[in-house]
Amino acid sequence: MAALWPKVSSSVGREIKQVANSVLESYRPRSLLKFLGISQCSLGSCPLKITGVRTTSYSSSANDDGAAEPTIELDVIFDNNVEDDNNDNDNDNASGEILTPDE
Repeated sequence: MAALWPKVSSSVGREIKQVANSVLESYRPRSLLKFLGISQCSLGSCPLKITGVRTTSYSSSANDDGAAEPTIELDVIFDNNVEDDNNDNDNDNASGEILTPDE
């Protein structure tokens, strides 16, 4: 996981930003704000820790042939202080910009 984490963190951060910004945009009061969203999203540099893996099989009623479908369950710990990655306490990791109609 540690070797993959930089790419995982970047991809997940981009996806979170995209989904959150589309939701925030749908709630943005257009008469008051030009933009409401997230400009940065980081999961930090410390990867998830997988503490357990379980596999199970269950029969799905949606499955026509009645075959069991495998499921993998992961126990993970995400203990990351994102602010430590910046080494700059004045820089927020999640930030947005609010513009009034006059700007």
